[in-house]
Amino acid sequence: MHMYAKRSTQVLNFEYDNTNQITYKFNSLGYRSQEFDHDNFILLLGNSITFGMGLDVENTFGYLLEQRCNIPVYNCAWGAYGHTNHEQLEFCRQVIDVSKPQLIVWQINNLNRHRIDGNICFQNSNELVIEKYYDFINGAKSLLKDIPHVFVHWDNENYNVDLSYCLIYNKYHVDSTNIKSVPTFGIRSHKLIAEKLFQTINERL
Repeated sequence: MHMYAKRSTQVLNFEYDNTNQITYKFNSLGYRSQEFDHDNFILLLGNSITFGMGLDVENTFGYLLEQRCNIPVYNCAWGAYGHTNHEQLEFCRQVIDVSKPQLIVWQINNLNRHRIDGNICFQNSNELVIEKYYDFINGAKSLLKDIPHVFVHWDNENYNVDLSYCLIYNKYHVDSTNIKSVPTFGIRSHKLIAEKLFQTINERL
């Protein structure tokens, strides 16, 4: 993975962010997170939104959540990496094989992604998208049956699927960063997400 190549470094630009305004710092495993050295923690899974593309780390909802909860938050989001939800499902399985988070906040990736012969395909039938979504949801819920978890989801496309599993879906995108080529989430959006998550975590932990 391209993030692993950045481990223990910091860069001024990363992937599609070439604004020269944000410093991206990566831990020893290549994640935009503090080092993983606590037994009790909140785990974040997601894509470039959860990663915080275009934002200083202090403005990401993961960082804000950590300040509010006073619990380490490990951000394992894959920034600007074309991946499928099933690939992140397998990654989550590997994580919980060696640790047990207090809570997992899982940002479901764009639904219209399917890997064929090593390449991500975006031209998928609605039927395939729906099939893959429910297969993922059922797999994730089975995997996390003993671990408190919250699903959130943002997508530019709508499909005929049940999103009631998600605490937040297709909402809270109220501003963007300075990256012009991609509809990122800005400071206000991350604050709203952090506040909603904090309220939910207070009820569940």
